[in-house]
Amino acid sequence: MRTTDPQFRPLALKLTRTIFVWATVCALAFGAFQAVLVYQSERQRFVEELDRVATTTVPLLSVLLWDIEPAAVQRQVDLLSQRSDVGSVRLVVSTGQAFAAGRAMPADDDGMRRVFVVPAPGDEDAMLGSLTVQGDLRNLWLQVAHSVGVMLLGLGFLTLMMCAVMAWVVHATFVRPLRQVARFATELTPQTLTTPLHVRRAQLAGRDEIDLVVDGFALLQRSLRSHIDELDERVAQRTRELEDALGAIRALSMTDPLTGCLTRLAFNERMAQEVQRAQRYGRPLAVLFVDIDHFKRINDRYGHLVGDAAIAHVGELLRAHLREGIDWVARYGGEEFVVVLPETTLEAALLTGERLRAAQAAQPCVHGELRVKQTLSVGVAAWRQGEALEALLQRADNLLYEAKSGGRNRVVCEPPPLTGP
Repeated sequence: MRTTDPQFRPLALKLTRTIFVWATVCALAFGAFQAVLVYQSERQRFVEELDRVATTTVPLLSVLLWDIEPAAVQRQVDLLSQRSDVGSVRLVVSTGQAFAAGRAMPADDDGMRRVFVVPAPGDEDAMLGSLTVQGDLRNLWLQVAHSVGVMLLGLGFLTLMMCAVMAWVVHATFVRPLRQVARFATELTPQTLTTPLHVRRAQLAGRDEIDLVVDGFALLQRSLRSHIDELDERVAQRTRELEDALGAIRALSMTDPLTGCLTRLAFNERMAQEVQRAQRYGRPLAVLFVDIDHFKRINDRYGHLVGDAAIAHVGELLRAHLREGIDWVARYGGEEFVVVLPETTLEAALLTGERLRAAQAAQPCVHGELRVKQTLSVGVAAWRQGEALEALLQRADNLLYEAKSGGRNRVVCEPPPLTGP
């Protein structure tokens, strides 16, 4: 797994370095301990070798001194000094004569200096001289260095092999699966939230921490999925509630609560559609402007409650006498209504206006025990091809004004359009 984080350090590299450092420290500590043991062993062997060499030479020197052969004695001393473990040899005869050979050695290590008595042949109590043999420390250290070097090379090779094997085992059983988990975590998105985590690794007996991490991811995914589903359901429920509320608000805004007719806002939207349809298909369209006569008198005489009942009565009557699913009516303002008649000619609209006026005159408004007689004034206009909606409404409103000016309780219709000679 690659990353651009400058602070990122691969775990395998950290583990390998740590294993190598501690393995090296342990190897060096063990090597130091072994070096002490090797030194002591080599020193002991060195001293024993000096004793063995000297004791084999003493009898020969005894004979040579007894026979008074100085040249032979010197040669024997020279041969003794040429031994690898011997640094220097000095033979002092009881008569004062001295024989020496070898290199001058420091005298600060008494443990490496051995003194032997050279007795007379056949008489151990008679001393002919003393033989001093000084061990060669350089040779001792070379022997120790060689032994320790070989041991350290072996330990180093063993340490490297163990580090390599441990690094491979750690990488195979720990780092590689952990990288898969890390890659899965970094690439997790809302779209892949339900994708299960599969870790490819060797089959091991039992379960370990990586299995627990995989199980933890699975549990987390199930919990998140359940929580998201719950949130989606809540959002969907809130959306439905909001849509219902908006629908109810729109219904309230589109329907007049007093009369059950459409509101002025609904009229503006639906009337524009009716004009477009008539324009597109060349179909007739008529409107009736309806106003309750002397409505102010009703309010002033009976109060606003009766006035509201009178308006509601007119709205119900208009809707009851129109074609269901085709014609519709809107409360245009106050006591004024607009009846829209799609697929209706001017002549048919005039008849509808007369029918509505007559029905209202014959059905007074009943409020409790009070019967309020009321009449309607109606202006009838038909839409003309290419005419704007405002122009149509203005003509219908003007015709309504003529009906009210002409005595009320009447229907005034515009003259039919000329059809030619």
